[in-house]
Amino acid sequence: MSQAQKDKVIELRGFFVTYRGPSDTVFSYSFEVERGVQISTINAFLNEFKKFIAEEAREFDEEITRLLKEVMQLKKENWEGYKRQLISTIHHIGRGKNVKYVVVLTITTPNIYGYMIYAKNKLYSWIKNNTLVLQSYPQNIYILPENKIKQLMEKQKEANRMLFDANVWYREFYKKVVGQVNEMFKKYHIEYVLPPEPKNIHEIELYVTPIKFSAYEIEKYARLDPMFASTLKKTLETYIQQLTLQVIQKLERYVRKIEKKQRLNRKVAKQYLDNLRQTLVALGIEGLFTEALQELEEGISNPRKFLDKYVNSENWKVIMFERVKTVLDNL
Repeated sequence: MSQAQKDKVIELRGFFVTYRGPSDTVFSYSFEVERGVQISTINAFLNEFKKFIAEEAREFDEEITRLLKEVMQLKKENWEGYKRQLISTIHHIGRGKNVKYVVVLTITTPNIYGYMIYAKNKLYSWIKNNTLVLQSYPQNIYILPENKIKQLMEKQKEANRMLFDANVWYREFYKKVVGQVNEMFKKYHIEYVLPPEPKNIHEIELYVTPIKFSAYEIEKYARLDPMFASTLKKTLETYIQQLTLQVIQKLERYVRKIEKKQRLNRKVAKQYLDNLRQTLVALGIEGLFTEALQELEEGISNPRKFLDKYVNSENWKVIMFERVKTVLDNL
């Protein structure tokens, strides 16, 4: 392979990224209602429990609100939504004589819950805005450009600092109410006791794996084991096909606007395409989309010429996929 040929080789490089963060279930405590305990008794308990937790949460949230200036930028209705999600209830399992009742208690405050969600979403949003999705089921796998890894680590630290604060507040609130809730169990003759210590809001864990794929690398392995090289080639093709779908979806938002003759903010559109181009360059696959990016930039400036060539977004998509397939066939 000549140097000129090597320079044209598509090289997929960067990091696979997955993550695991705290779940809402950290605030939930459940128990099965023993036979003989009337549902009316459980409902009476739940009503008293909900009223007590709501009053304690309101007072506790007032104390920590001054520490949540950053989150206070969120719309007020978000917090009302958090309140609606903090539900304690009874679940029915089975039917007839075999029915069982499981009570799920939620012990936290809207501010603590909201702060945990905010911390997670801040990191997750950054990941989604700076990566391409390689796989979405059963777990999202992202591919991150090499030049973004330091930023990712900083964002993770920032999110985990916030989750640490949320955990401190959560533990404080839990210990404030656990004694009285356990007294309620005794009052209603319910055989259940909350543990003295709450669950922990765990940090967000990132799983990062470096990758490097190229036709040139595959060619080297072909000399050692042709079957293994063939497997690598199929893997690279699959990854590129998945990423192509992502990129075309990102570009299509502007193609559809051109198709519908919507007014476009050229400055915003150019910035969007420039950011996408930089991501593709860092991942080593910009060569697959150079023509598409250039044409779309021109199309934003001259929509009529763009539509004369492609007619509509569906034709445009077909042509884009054909171009990438041609490159893959030549790997």
